[in-house]
Amino acid sequence: MKGTFTPAAHYERMDFVLPCYACGAPKPALDFLDKLPLTDNSADYMFLVTTCNVNGGDTSYMLDKALRSKGLCLQYYKTVRMVRNYVVNYSLPDNPDEILQKADVQLQAAAVEINNQTNMNPSKRHLYYTVFYAGGNLFLAIKRNNCMLAMLT
Repeated sequence: MKGTFTPAAHYERMDFVLPCYACGAPKPALDFLDKLPLTDNSADYMFLVTTCNVNGGDTSYMLDKALRSKGLCLQYYKTVRMVRNYVVNYSLPDNPDEILQKADVQLQAAAVEINNQTNMNPSKRHLYYTVFYAGGNLFLAIKRNNCMLAMLT
């Protein structure tokens, strides 16, 4: 991090809004979080809203894991499908306006849930999965709370 950043001792709410990159949280976001001087008393309510093209992958798990290393955890997580922004290997969708209209509805619903401080800890509520290639084979790893549940090829 360039410069210095001194957070307040306590926040009523701490918000994270970031894109999903390759089924996970962007490394710069995790690096920033790692360097923040947070304690287990830093915030009463923490949430994450992530944008993605298909699904949020391990984004909430990765952020929640980083927060748990500091004694904190996410209380709320929402994935909002957006128009893909990586167009090197993929073309733009035929219906970007429709995707963005649905995203607006999802964001409005998330705003209501966040204002009501809805608690749905992602580590307890969601399964996480990762798709990866190894040795020329496609694998799908399914896990919950950092425990592997299944590996399919």
